[in-house]
Amino acid sequence: MFPRITVVSSHPFSDFSAFQCEALSRPRRGYMNCLPSASGPLQSGSSCEFSCVQGFELKGSKRLQCGPRGEWDSKKPTCSAVKCDAVPQPQNGFMECVHATTGEFTYKSSCTFQCHKGFKLQGSAQLECTSQGQWTQEGFPNVYHGYVIAVVQCSSLEVPGKINMSCNGTTVFGTVCEFTCPDGWTLNGSAILTCGATGHWSGMLPTCEAPTNSTHPLVVALSTAGTSLLTVSSFLYLLLKYFRKK
Repeated sequence: MFPRITVVSSHPFSDFSAFQCEALSRPRRGYMNCLPSASGPLQSGSSCEFSCVQGFELKGSKRLQCGPRGEWDSKKPTCSAVKCDAVPQPQNGFMECVHATTGEFTYKSSCTFQCHKGFKLQGSAQLECTSQGQWTQEGFPNVYHGYVIAVVQCSSLEVPGKINMSCNGTTVFGTVCEFTCPDGWTLNGSAILTCGATGHWSGMLPTCEAPTNSTHPLVVALSTAGTSLLTVSSFLYLLLKYFRKK
């Protein structure tokens, strides 16, 4: 009978467990897909890929691989909430923001805008942070830069005829315009109009009415001629009366 021989290996990889990587779990608010299945042993050569739910972005490596020594080639990634740029308080207006539970200006956060009296908002009155980390407004990479709060403007005043107009500025909220007529003419309407907060003037544009007594040359000539004829007629009448007495 042959003697019994026991072989003891000192090779570091003789233990099969040394070729297995530590089991991984999916990140919070994320997904994990491993090959072979994550439910089985993750041996050398196995790999896992990671992704996040909508509104979250992956921080770290998208793919991990189990190395020959039973170690992952990188740390497990995490999922962080997508965040939009902070929105500053607008001049001549104010805003109110409702933030998502994941933090300020993160996915699904929204902000509404209003203006002070005499100003108007150019653009949508509400913004929302999208899953791409941008605010909902076309044409602006940083949306709030597209928000312009401008002073209210009234329509331009077309001055008719003889009327004179003097304004203390451009046709914006608070501007006052005064109206006058030439000497002898009558102003019909308000002598002062003010540009209001809604972009409308405080009244209708006034007009100037010509004097009632006409000074046309033809009328003056006829009037003078009429007076002369009356004087001559009176003289002839008196002369005729004198000769009849004789």
